[in-house]
Amino acid sequence: MIYAFENLMNMYSLVFADTQWCAVNEAVCRRLGISKRTLQSYRDTGKIPFSMIGHKCYYKQSDIQTMLERHYNAIPKKLWQE
Repeated sequence: MIYAFENLMNMYSLVFADTQWCAVNEAVCRRLGISKRTLQSYRDTGKIPFSMIGHKCYYKQSDIQTMLERHYNAIPKKLWQE
């Protein structure tokens, strides 16, 4: 049993080596300013890449940042200066 657990931990360490991952859906939702259901929709439609291990979704920090940059809409100066 311990041997199987060690093998599983080694596999995870290979998968997550040299990459910053965010494993909590709530943190990703807060960062993107979206609901859990919207995040689910983004996963279903392929708008945000993720990896699933067990029943947890993992997102790369770089993918979250790319999503923010790609879909950021700045408020026009006219609206926020009035």
